[in-house]
Amino acid sequence: AISNIVKGRPTNVQVMGPVGIFSLSAEILKLGTKYFLLFLSLISIYVALFNILPIPALDGGKLLFLGIEKFKGKPVNPKIEQNITAVFFALLVVLAIWVTIKDITRLF
Repeated sequence: AISNIVKGRPTNVQVMGPVGIFSLSAEILKLGTKYFLLFLSLISIYVALFNILPIPALDGGKLLFLGIEKFKGKPVNPKIEQNITAVFFALLVVLAIWVTIKDITRLF
């Protein structure tokens, strides 16, 4: 599914950023408070799951480096960890910009 998203192929998966989530929230709020609160709880769960992924620059990335430290018996070189984290942070920023652009074009 991820490769289809990246290649621009049709998929039933929709990636949404804050703009898309805000737009969808307005629609769900029309269904009632119960559904809106359920939606908010699902967003919270998805954010937690995304954050725990073993991607440097996220909490899961820190856990990854701690796991490597445990396995090797010594910490990862802080400079290497910092550089890897910086690269992945930049990639996450690019992803956030891309998703926001997709959200805005979807609205219009």
